[in-house]
Amino acid sequence: MKKISFSTFLIIITLCLLFSCEKEEVIDTKPVAAFKVNEQTIVEGEPAIFTDLSFDQDGSISMWNWDFGNGESSTEQSPVYVFPSIGEYSIKLTVTDNSGQTNVNKFSKAISVLEPSTATTNPIVLWSYSVPYKSNQSNIAVSNDGTVYFGTDGKSSDPTRGDYNIFAIKDGELVWGHLSDEVVRSSPSIAEDGTVYIGDYNGDFFAFNADGSQKWQVRLKRFKYASPAIAADGTIYIGGGDKDTKIRAINPIDGAEKWAFTAAGKVRSTPAIDSKGVIYFSDYNTLYALNSDGTEKWRNEYGDYTACATVLIESAKTIYIADKTKHLFAFNMDDGTMKWNNTTAATDKIELGGPAVAADGTIYLGGEDKKMIAYNYENGSVKWEFEAKGKIKAVPAIDNDGNIYFGDGAGYFYVLNPKGETKWKEYQLDGAISSSAVIGADGVIYVLTSNADSKGTLYALQTKATGLADEGWPMRSKNARHTGR
Repeated sequence: MKKISFSTFLIIITLCLLFSCEKEEVIDTKPVAAFKVNEQTIVEGEPAIFTDLSFDQDGSISMWNWDFGNGESSTEQSPVYVFPSIGEYSIKLTVTDNSGQTNVNKFSKAISVLEPSTATTNPIVLWSYSVPYKSNQSNIAVSNDGTVYFGTDGKSSDPTRGDYNIFAIKDGELVWGHLSDEVVRSSPSIAEDGTVYIGDYNGDFFAFNADGSQKWQVRLKRFKYASPAIAADGTIYIGGGDKDTKIRAINPIDGAEKWAFTAAGKVRSTPAIDSKGVIYFSDYNTLYALNSDGTEKWRNEYGDYTACATVLIESAKTIYIADKTKHLFAFNMDDGTMKWNNTTAATDKIELGGPAVAADGTIYLGGEDKKMIAYNYENGSVKWEFEAKGKIKAVPAIDNDGNIYFGDGAGYFYVLNPKGETKWKEYQLDGAISSSAVIGADGVIYVLTSNADSKGTLYALQTKATGLADEGWPMRSKNARHTGR
């Protein structure tokens, strides 16, 4: 037998051990991306502070890539970032370890960047214009080019009341004025071509071109509180006011009467017109619907006197009016039947002014009990109440963010959010506010005051509004030109 040397034996054993052992696999684990942020709700302009919590079990993190959800990014480990605008942002962090492995973590909840509060800031006064004599319930209207029109209690027989009682103001400067024989307590309406229609206490009804030249003048009856409404074909509808029970259709070319309808009582309310040309208005206690040829469609007796503007929400087939017995009514547009009425919220009369309706159907109505009240459109139940400092005799206006604008008899101007909370600080102007606020196409808010010394001031105010709400019935006679449709 052949003998094997000891050294050879050791070599054989070593080789066997080497080839019999399996090679152990080394696994490189992915890093874990994790982070936290100081706040998930941040006010615009304030920083978001991100803290990296990422780790790697078998190495270290070498790279961070933050995606802030708006196209901007950072490679810092724990960045501090100011979002440039309000909105919702979804944050994503991608990390890479020292061996090149990557992992991603997306923040489970979006970060909300909110608009800074303006509740302690007054609206900005862009300009003001001093009026030589006070306005008494004449609401302002604004043309497409930003010219503001209104009437005052001036008259030709009293030169101490100023040179004009019908004004056209633009950018704080007088464009033109006209002095009629009697005070102007009705409100202007503006046609698509810029023609301005307004009546005075004598019953004179005027049409002015945009440059102030008189187009025509006709004698009707005394105008008090009511505004004309303008149909799609240009026909003007106007109530008789203080001395007449008629509503008339006026030809825009020459002021000739097309037809007149005799109501049961005096017509001081402002009409509304639907897309089919049907006219809705009220006298002392009855709501009417007339076809465009002046024939009666229906009528419904409802309560007591109103000089409020009529509101029409065609998509809901509903008409809203308010009266001095503290009622807010909702009527069916098709047949005049009552849908509901609310008498529980208001504690004092709602003789002037009237409701405005937001895009979501919420109805806002102020009254002489110093309250602005929000009502549900389904049944008239109260959503919220806001206590003002003075009586509210004007229709609120609603901007394209749903904020509500109105003034009171104590001279305070308010801006509320849709929840009834103060959006901008209440602003005390120089006199009582009985004129409904108007929001122009550029978001400028116009409001007219009457001072204790029997003068007045027209203000142009600025908030963050960029326009009027484009749905609902967001101001008196629906729009800045007060066409009533």
